[in-house]
Parts: sequence; C-alpha cells; structure tokens
Amino acid sequence: DFIENGVQIALGELAGKRMLELGDQVIGDSEPFSEKTGKEYFENRGMLHTSFDLNGKHGALWVDLSRPIRNPKWLGAFDIVTNSGTSEHVEPFASQYECFMNIHNCLRQGGIAIHIVPDIVELEERGHWKNHCNYYYSQEFFALLADLNGYDLLSSKVIDGLRCVCLQKSSDIPFTQDRDSVLAAIAQRKSDYTVTQKFKFRRLLQRFGFGLKN
Repeated sequence: DFIENGVQIALGELAGKRMLELGDQVIGDSEPFSEKTGKEYFENRGMLHTSFDLNGKHGALWVDLSRPIRNPKWLGAFDIVTNSGTSEHVEPFASQYECFMNIHNCLRQGGIAIHIVPDIVELEERGHWKNHCNYYYSQEFFALLADLNGYDLLSSKVIDGLRCVCLQKSSDIPFTQDRDSVLAAIAQRKSDYTVTQKFKFRRLLQRFGFGLKN
C-alpha cells in the first residue's frame, strides 16, 4: 500500500510506469494475493518491471549494488525505484554509499525512490528487526539524503518497525560527493546476521564465468 500510494500521489496511475525493484521480492503465503513475487504483482498492474538481485531468481538480473551501475540503459531510466529491505544487506559498509548512489542514478528527474527499511529507533526502543542486518536507518538519514541531493521528502513514517520513505528526485544533479556524511548517518549494529553465504555465492558465480552486471 505504501508503494502504490506513493506512486499514485507523485506520478499518477501505476500502469505504464518503469519500475526498478532492488531485491527479489517474494510475497508470503499469508498475503491475500494470487501473485507470488513482486515482479508478478506489479507487472499484473501494468508496470514495466525490472529487478536486481544477486540470487538471479524470479527474473531478477544479477547486479551487484555495492558497485557503481554504469549500464547506460538503466541510468536515468526509471520512474520508480523501490528498496524494500534490500539496502541494509549491501556489504561492505562503505558500499552503502554506492547503493544509494545507484538508486539516484537509475531514477529519472521527477521519479521517486521508495525505501522500506529497518529503523534504528524501532530497533533500540522496541527490538524490532533485531539481528536482521548490520545497518539501520532513521528519519534523520533520509532528511540528510534529501538535503544533499535536492530531493523532495514526500512521506516518512514507521510501519511495523520499518522506516517507510518516499523521496522525489526533483532536480537532475549528480549524487552527493559527501560520502562521509552519508555513511555517518547510517547506524551500524553488528548482529548475528552474516553475509558470508552471499559472498561465497558471488565467488562461485565468478569462478564459473558468470560475471555480475553493473
């Protein structure tokens, strides 16, 4: 609902919009939808859907979000970029900067980025999403991101312990070069979560000649 409301308020109807989804989003069995994946759900509503995930499942493209995306067919190409629980798993920590830069660079001017990610205050005050990841975000982080990149902050709220934010890329300026400020505003909380398997998977792909797209 948060994604669809953001699109409708900022851009109008969903049909015909170009959408980039970070991650291979799977719809749980408890949800009241016939679709099983985010790709299927949004394509059934007329959106032109692309997804990036290292697992390459459900039609997702193998793209490493920790590295700058340089493919010209993706740069400035999307009306909507969604980050539903993906950026917090991008490692190492320094590459959080590249991840948010990629979102910026893939959006067209006037497009919107929708983030649904673990909130640091919800973690520390209520234990929400404990051990889910190593990186958590805040209202202040997204306000800073908006300020540094000329975004309009259209919405920011907490739903189920997640910081849900809609940002509109109101001007076509380069992503901020202030890497230190971006990284300093992200909360690091070492958890039981490990990315070891992710990096083993990446090395296995590269070993057998499956290069990751960027």
